[in-house]
Amino acid sequence: MTYDNKHFLINSPILEQFKQKFFKAAELIKSAISTNVPITIIHHADCDGFCAGIALEQAILPLLLEKLGSERSVQTLYSRHPSKTPFYDYADATRDVNQFMNNIQRFKNKHPLVILLDNGSTAEDYYALKKAKIYGATTIVIDHHYPGPMKEGTCKNDPYIDIHINPHLIGDDGHFSAGMLSAELARFINHETKNLPLIAAVSAIADKITGDALEQYVHKTGKHFHDLKRIGHALDYEAHHLRFNDGRYTVADILGAHHERQRFLVEEINEMLDEKISKYKIAAKKFMKLSKIGNITLVELDTHKIIPHGEYPGPGKLLGYTKEELLRDQHQPIICLGYGDFSLTFRADNCDFDANKVIKHLQEALPHAHVTGGGHAHAASIRFAALAKHEVLEETRKYIKEHSS
Repeated sequence: MTYDNKHFLINSPILEQFKQKFFKAAELIKSAISTNVPITIIHHADCDGFCAGIALEQAILPLLLEKLGSERSVQTLYSRHPSKTPFYDYADATRDVNQFMNNIQRFKNKHPLVILLDNGSTAEDYYALKKAKIYGATTIVIDHHYPGPMKEGTCKNDPYIDIHINPHLIGDDGHFSAGMLSAELARFINHETKNLPLIAAVSAIADKITGDALEQYVHKTGKHFHDLKRIGHALDYEAHHLRFNDGRYTVADILGAHHERQRFLVEEINEMLDEKISKYKIAAKKFMKLSKIGNITLVELDTHKIIPHGEYPGPGKLLGYTKEELLRDQHQPIICLGYGDFSLTFRADNCDFDANKVIKHLQEALPHAHVTGGGHAHAASIRFAALAKHEVLEETRKYIKEHSS
């Protein structure tokens, strides 16, 4: 299936407000292809990030191959790097800058186009973006995380971003994932790109996106929601084991590039996951602490002492499964806190809760705790000084009690 490249895949006023930015981003990428500008894609190494990366990769690579004539030539001008951190890390920027400056000096390459997907908008991205810009990189950011304080549709990072697409910049939160936005951009780059509704839907379901946009993408796939969710589970598990590998072939197959391999991978991985996760759910039920704050159920779980370091699922995923299990029997306001020695993960549902406001409060109330992090209103994570663990947890409980509704 191919798509007309003058319109979005779905009807959305949010997308329409970004239409000129989508056009400009697509033209910038196509210009890079036609003028031999190196393209580097950096994305979060989770289901949403990989969906975003694969969507653009499948749009870009055929055009590069047509222009350059060989895979070897394509590899000199294109790369994609998954990032384990949910932001453009300064260490990664240092790696990228030294690599592209070396290529400029040795091979007379041009300064690159860096495309950040599912990261790039937050305060934690700031110094990495600034470094890349100082060394001459052109940057596109496609993200859906809260960028911090905004003024007239711009945020702190914007001076170092050439094109920035993030629904928060126009006041929207929770209706688009990076994979959804990247699927739309891929379509403007190359209207022959396949499987874009599926990529968009899988990314959205994996990132707990809700709303009309998701429903339109799901309808366009012709698949049931449950089947798309299983594809997302398989991709997230694959992403965990890929670590820093781009997974070009297996990830593309899970997303439908090869239907027979897709069926095998999705079935086999979900069979493994069902057994693994059921065991961890039993452990979570045994060790979680439940309390009531008004009509809100507060769940606390030392996630790092249930799952060995490096095992799947990670703390956030385990907390999400715990929340879903508790919500299975009844529709209730719930806030889940998953903690370790120097980290805290938030998950919430059915209540007026904004993790980013909690994080801002912790930073102001406990400056010695060195609280960093962020995310979405109902799904976020922070890191802090290990010695401040008990203070952070107590201050978080206090904040929830004072602001519960």
